[in-house]
Amino acid sequence: MTGGEILLADDDREGRDELSRGLRRLGYEVVTAPAAPRSAELARTHSFQYAAVDVNERRGRGLALIAELRRVLLDVRIVAMVRHGIVETALDAMAQGAQFYLAKPVSAADLSNALVGGRRSPSPRALTLTLARVEWDHLQRILADCEGNVSETARRLGITRRTVQLKLKHGPPT
Repeated sequence: MTGGEILLADDDREGRDELSRGLRRLGYEVVTAPAAPRSAELARTHSFQYAAVDVNERRGRGLALIAELRRVLLDVRIVAMVRHGIVETALDAMAQGAQFYLAKPVSAADLSNALVGGRRSPSPRALTLTLARVEWDHLQRILADCEGNVSETARRLGITRRTVQLKLKHGPPT
């Protein structure tokens, strides 16, 4: 058992609830909320040891929350949970004060390891992004910027709509 009080800020209620149950099994006292503004209010009234923040680059609320947590809770250990555009979004989160990031979906065990600093070092292969992964992340970021509009995404990327559809159909590289 690890223990400690953690703020789990994620707009995805289902994912947040599942992760919360896993963290409770590991001995954490978990307070959950959407990424903002409720989480910022909680930070002002609790002395969280840990925080896990969903960083959804479309809304930007997760990055603002990380900055607020760092301002209000000086000793909090923050892990950013990122979806698409992993590298750029993760770097933004780290610049705001997160100590570590994890790509979603996140398991309770991986999050706990990152929070307490006892995680194993990733293999060199895990640290190297493939060209296919960078391409996928960029496609997802542009698609999010276009609010899911495939035609606009294709126009911005300078490729055909059909190519975008095929890339989305195949999913992320493994």
